[in-house]
Amino acid sequence: MFCLTRDNVLSLAVAAAMALTGGCAVSALKDGSKAVVVCESNWPSLGKHLPGNAVDGDWRTAWRAKSAKGASDASCALTLDLGGRAKIFGFVYIPVPYSDAGRIGDYRIDVSDDGKKWTGPVASGKFPSYFSRYWPDRKEKMSKVLFGEPVTARYLKLTALSTLKKNGTVALAEFRAILDPADYPWKKETLARLKGTRMAPSVHLWYKTPRTSKAYYVEVIVKRSVPGSYFMAVGFAGGYFGIQELGKGKKRVLFSVWDSHKGNNPKAVPQDVRVKNLFRGEGVTVRRFGGEGTGGQSFFPYDWKIGERCRFLVKAEPDGAERTAYAAYFYLNNEKRWKEVAAFSTSAKGKRLRGFYSFVEDFKRDFKSFERIRKAEFLNVWTLGGDGKWRPSLSARFSRDGNPNVNIDAGPVENGFFLESGDGTENKTVKLGSWVKTEKAGPRPEDLP
Repeated sequence: MFCLTRDNVLSLAVAAAMALTGGCAVSALKDGSKAVVVCESNWPSLGKHLPGNAVDGDWRTAWRAKSAKGASDASCALTLDLGGRAKIFGFVYIPVPYSDAGRIGDYRIDVSDDGKKWTGPVASGKFPSYFSRYWPDRKEKMSKVLFGEPVTARYLKLTALSTLKKNGTVALAEFRAILDPADYPWKKETLARLKGTRMAPSVHLWYKTPRTSKAYYVEVIVKRSVPGSYFMAVGFAGGYFGIQELGKGKKRVLFSVWDSHKGNNPKAVPQDVRVKNLFRGEGVTVRRFGGEGTGGQSFFPYDWKIGERCRFLVKAEPDGAERTAYAAYFYLNNEKRWKEVAAFSTSAKGKRLRGFYSFVEDFKRDFKSFERIRKAEFLNVWTLGGDGKWRPSLSARFSRDGNPNVNIDAGPVENGFFLESGDGTENKTVKLGSWVKTEKAGPRPEDLP
């Protein structure tokens, strides 16, 4: 049972740490009064995920509970005490982002004047079941439910009748009463935008190039970076190549090529369609990866600097009738030489390079990295066509991932383009979805391997 004063139900901030006592989480409110949240005894809270998290006004915290009876137990109730009889127009429910464990499916809402005799359901249904773990998606929604007619009561009870995963757990981020249909918590918010604040949007440049190419070349100068940043220089259909800042001062060069097989389990890919490692440079780690597709990955430590001009080259050639070999080269500025990082062969039917692009990505995703700016310039973009001629790429289309936040920008610079993302960035140079055009590229490099 949630016990809240009516004045605080619309905007509740828990200012003190909650102490769990006999199933009750006692919280101090801004005005010094108490909010007591009680979960039915057969659904004890899991660890620090106390019931008060469901009414603290912070969608990033969550209440989680597990039935003592196991997965066969199919109902758990949470009740809001409004502190007195009030006209209730509906409720707001926000699921736990980035996890479908305990996500409520079927539900019912009941009301009461004394917390003992209940009337209802005044509303029932099924919350949206669509779930996107990594990316904000407009198909995934929070629920703002208005009753057909307002009801007057003191207590509002949400009962979870089923969950998406029937494992005896229930979880939610926020459950709030709507006492004013014109002004209530999260009215103008969407789950996609809230989830978007987990990370800064990824931004891309899609270069205008020949239909197929033998080689891609680009130079990257990082202007602003923070831990959890990926400055991807050479992306193509089936792989990518760039530099990352990991954390604790660690930085590296990364080159990856995907299997043609669908799925995220690298062990489930048949041997005949797996990426094969053909070459590994000195000091380079090569391994398989999964989780976002599967394939072969290579990397080595390299302490690149802000303002350093990093040079990248990827070449492709047929490897028999059914496969294509991709080789990645990185220029070591301190040694003044090219280093072949790795070469991989994958099932691409001998097709050469297609779909040249670059991006800037935040992979920290800790709700704080969104506030940090990442910026890089992508310069001297050249492609080697199937006819053996090098051509500069002077235009690129500006795009982003599914993150709906608009703290992004792109535009032209001398001999190339820039990308920027993070809180405080404004899209004021080139409109999202438009083509960025630069007047010219720098001279074609003559020292390529």
